[in-house]
Amino acid sequence: TVSIKTLFEKAHLYKRLAGEMPAQDNAILRLLIAILYSVFVRVDINGEENEIKEKKEALERWKSIWELGKFPIEPIQNYLNQYHDRFYLIDDKRPFYQIPEKLLLISGKKKGSLENIGTQYHGAKLNASISESGHKTRIFSERNGDAKEKLDYPEAARWLIYINAYDDAALKPKDKYKNKGTSISGVKSGVCWCGKLGNIEAVGKNLFQTLMLNLTLLQDGEKMWEPINTNDYLCCATWELDEPRATQRDEISVPSNPAALLTVQSRRISLDKEGNKINGYHVLIGDYFDSANAFKEQMTIWENGNNNKKISPKKYDLSKQSWREFSSLNIDTKRAPGIIKWIRCLMKAKLLSSENNVHFKNIAIYYDSSNSSIVNTYVDELSFNKLLLDEVGIKWRQWISEEIENCEKCADEIGKLEKEILLASGMSEDKAKNNSQVNKEFFFNRIDLPVRKWIAELDPKQHDEEYKNKLRKIIRDIALQIGKEMIEQVNDTKALYGRPVIEKNKNKNKNNKPVIRSAIKGYREFKRNI
Repeated sequence: TVSIKTLFEKAHLYKRLAGEMPAQDNAILRLLIAILYSVFVRVDINGEENEIKEKKEALERWKSIWELGKFPIEPIQNYLNQYHDRFYLIDDKRPFYQIPEKLLLISGKKKGSLENIGTQYHGAKLNASISESGHKTRIFSERNGDAKEKLDYPEAARWLIYINAYDDAALKPKDKYKNKGTSISGVKSGVCWCGKLGNIEAVGKNLFQTLMLNLTLLQDGEKMWEPINTNDYLCCATWELDEPRATQRDEISVPSNPAALLTVQSRRISLDKEGNKINGYHVLIGDYFDSANAFKEQMTIWENGNNNKKISPKKYDLSKQSWREFSSLNIDTKRAPGIIKWIRCLMKAKLLSSENNVHFKNIAIYYDSSNSSIVNTYVDELSFNKLLLDEVGIKWRQWISEEIENCEKCADEIGKLEKEILLASGMSEDKAKNNSQVNKEFFFNRIDLPVRKWIAELDPKQHDEEYKNKLRKIIRDIALQIGKEMIEQVNDTKALYGRPVIEKNKNKNKNNKPVIRSAIKGYREFKRNI
């Protein structure tokens, strides 16, 4: 609810962004980083023109801002004043993060009113915390009436930024439009760029630190970005272009610097105004690019494709806490997230203290099978010693992965015990297999806090293998306690001591013979394996 100028002026006093949902905060964070990059790649902290041309200059520029402990506000205000007319939410010529109605009409190849262009949504769809389409009304909505259908300008601005980053792929063109001589009616550009990512962002003690830690003045902490060029939409923030991009479904190359990438216009949007409220919007699909090998993106985790030729953004596993996917950070590979490489670069240059912990937030949006609606959101955080990113932490990174694997093995043993108890209780094998996950999840919930605490307090300089074994004992004790509780809940005598069960035999020529299933027997095997 504060202005962009005020935000930068008081960023060191604010804890964090606090919008309607974490994915919205992430979208706005990316916008703010793009502004900072656009400013400080050109001028120094005094506002003097001094474009960064070498890696050493990039690190020195970052250091000069970091050591101030707050943003030098004059250079930022000068930049924002230069483009102030392009930050108006409602404007006939250049509405913020939108295209004017006349350009939207041209883009859609239609004459007449907006009613015939692209896809029209009402206000409840713009508000992604409701995300109500025109086809189905949400029964249990957090808003009703005008409060659902109409948004005030500040909230509409926040959701506008979010929609451009995370919109689903439900919208479809009504006609076979032509673009560059090729029919694009069947092109599926999919969800917006951020919706394809397993987003990872560094978190500082305040908003100033968070913005600075994510301000990657060097790509992967290693090389210079392409210079800003206001005549090239691939090289500058979207508001710096003389004319907003209006072509529909335009496949482009990966934007070549953070100013362009963090503000890429995945959607062509025009907000609908009623009085002093926003009551809906018209939208077309905008720019998109191949996500494979799009390594200029600094804020995602990656996964290998076929034959390692295509490496694509990876989403987090919804069923797993972030520490269970520690290996996804790929710290020891070339495809570690750019933000991790950047922080390692700052540590190596001694611009960032190796003391204390580094904190990461993980965010991902999940869509249905056709990418036409949002079905879930993943948000988690993980804190660990900065030295785990450095060479000092190589041994410990391996040990952490081993201990996480041990946790997974313990969970599997709990699942086996649960299945044995269900079979011994008379449940069919198919049902037992489908219902043997409850205590596994219970186990992960029980060990979640101890594991996070163990990782957060780990100091590669001080701790040795004894510290590793400390966690192993905690995990084993919790697993054994859960196993004991499972057995104590079995009241059926036959289930405890043995029930003959006829199992499906793959060889149909042989007669099925009963197998004795026993909770006690399963428990003994469980304790032996744990």
